[in-house]
Amino acid sequence: MGTAVAPLPEMQIQWDGMTEIGDAERAAVESRLWRIAAQHDDLSVVRIAGRESWHHRRGGREVHVSGRTRGREIAARRTGSELEPALHDAVDAFARELRKLRARGGRRLGEHLGGRLSAP
Repeated sequence: MGTAVAPLPEMQIQWDGMTEIGDAERAAVESRLWRIAAQHDDLSVVRIAGRESWHHRRGGREVHVSGRTRGREIAARRTGSELEPALHDAVDAFARELRKLRARGGRRLGEHLGGRLSAP
C-alpha cells in the first residue's frame, strides 16, 4: 500500500506592491509559506505588501506580512535598505508570531500558574 499524504491546506498568498521581486525569489518565499501552512492548517490568507519607508533610521523599504488564522490576524513588519532581506526578515518574524500564537493557544487553564487555578 502507498503512503498517505496529508492534503495541503487551502491558503491563498496575495502580493501587493512587490513588483521588484523576481519570480525565483517569489517562488522561494511562497514555498516557505506553504511549509509553514502545512503545520498550521487553519492559515487561510497570507498577504505580503511592500512599500517605501520614510523612516530615517531603518532604511528605505518596508515589508508587511499578515495572515488570518482562527479568527485572528497575525502580522509582522520589517524594514531595511534592500527589499529582499526585509522580505525574508518579515517572513521569519511572521513564522515566529504564528508559533507564539500556537504556544499560547495550546495551554490549558491554570498551566501558567504551575498547574494551580489561582495564585496563593
